[in-house]
Amino acid sequence: MKRAFSHIFQMCMYLGRPQESPEQFLVVSNAKLHVKFQTDGDWGKQDFESAAAEPGSDLVRARRAITVLVGAVVRDLASIPQNSPLRAKHLETFGIFGALVPLYDTYIQDGVAPEVPVWTEFWSRAQPIILTLGMNLDTDGYGIKE
Repeated sequence: MKRAFSHIFQMCMYLGRPQESPEQFLVVSNAKLHVKFQTDGDWGKQDFESAAAEPGSDLVRARRAITVLVGAVVRDLASIPQNSPLRAKHLETFGIFGALVPLYDTYIQDGVAPEVPVWTEFWSRAQPIILTLGMNLDTDGYGIKE
């Protein structure tokens, strides 16, 4: 469960990391991820979940990283047996996890991040579940300690 938390933490760190240039960077704002970009001298903003992106772009790489990490969370938590005392001890956390599994299974094919608009559907539904799952894992004692 600590590993699942660390994957979720890694997602937040990856998406909130500074970029090499000030013209393009990802930020976390009110638990909603956005990509900011500069066009014609003005700053614009598009949602991370719905912005169109060129193959190989930072945005496509970020979506791919999220897909890999969500897959790792799903595999890690699904590997805990149904009759494990951990599941009984953390019913709420596993209930939240139970909402993530069908989303992952429905939208992520062969571990590959889908393109917009399928990505938009997946991320808009998965993001609040992932953030809540991370908070619950932290509350349950599986987060980062001092």
